[in-house]
Amino acid sequence: MRVSRDFGHTTPEEVRDLGFDYRNDVARGETLVSAEFEIRLISTDPGKTADPAPNARKLDDADIEDAEDGMANIVAVQRVHGMMDGNLYNIVCRATTTNGQVLELNGHLRCQSAP
Repeated sequence: MRVSRDFGHTTPEEVRDLGFDYRNDVARGETLVSAEFEIRLISTDPGKTADPAPNARKLDDADIEDAEDGMANIVAVQRVHGMMDGNLYNIVCRATTTNGQVLELNGHLRCQSAP
């Protein structure tokens, strides 16, 4: 598993969509048919509370969307909320393609309260 991207920081109050673009991992004409996200806790800053249930930060199911340039059904998106201050998360996405591949990408997301 490779880290495909790091997301910008979030705050506990923020609701945001996290997306992974699979265009570099599929064959010509292949698209995504489904995606599942998992949120794992990597570390917690000293003096902060470790998130006891990282997967509870997901809102609803993942969506499959078109890329900004119009490439159809190639981006997996998960809405998250309520991340905990001082925690570093690993966001893992497993996407299934029309050719039956199961592809995994992941990235890091740090939560910090606004100063």
